[in-house]
Amino acid sequence: MRGNLHLSRSFRAVLAQCGALYFVLSLASIYLTRQPGNIATLWFSNALAVAYLLANPVSRTLALLTVVALANFCANLLFGDAFALAVAFVLPNLAEMMLAVFLVRITLVEAKFSESPQNYFGFIVLACFIPPLFGAACGATLVAAQGLASFSKIFTGWYLGSAVGSVGMLPLALLLLRRGAPFFSVDEWKRVMLFAVLTLTTCLLVLNYLPFPFIYITVPLSMAAVRLSFRATAGLVFIAAVAMGVVASA
Repeated sequence: MRGNLHLSRSFRAVLAQCGALYFVLSLASIYLTRQPGNIATLWFSNALAVAYLLANPVSRTLALLTVVALANFCANLLFGDAFALAVAFVLPNLAEMMLAVFLVRITLVEAKFSESPQNYFGFIVLACFIPPLFGAACGATLVAAQGLASFSKIFTGWYLGSAVGSVGMLPLALLLLRRGAPFFSVDEWKRVMLFAVLTLTTCLLVLNYLPFPFIYITVPLSMAAVRLSFRATAGLVFIAAVAMGVVASA
């Protein structure tokens, strides 16, 4: 009895953490998206929720999805969306997340995604590239039906923001939830910090001043993949994704 009570309290903490993080990330993305002249920004929230869903038993899926849906709905309402529009944004996001979890679990690619480039690529395709196609199509259809924007504009922005955001967030979030914080030795911390500064500086400079900036961004990330652990490299990819989202929305 006490064990069950402890588990219940522990899971309530997980729900609160997941909902709060999803809400904060959604607020940040919505805020950047709605700046004057901006079309879209990176959407990290769904990837975070997918990580929580994959890191927890199937029996907890409904509770996690409910918390995430409420967080998404409240974030949209906070920015002044009408009730119907706020609901319209929630449903495609839920469908996208459920598809990602289904594809990952049915193919079992999540268990060893960090062990080889082939496993990682398969995981990224199934969890980050395919599900946003469905979510973007549903979301663009609902928004276009209300006459707020064209289908093509919404679909492109939604898909790119969600896909790139998922690549940046999902591997790191899943590693942290499954295996704990990425503690490194003193020497590895020095290398991680060096590559973090190099990656961030490269992103900020090339995105503002050079054509075809994404070619240059791959250079420090490729170097990091050779010298650092998978968890450290995943963290650097997330830093690069955040930098790209902020610069693109500025």
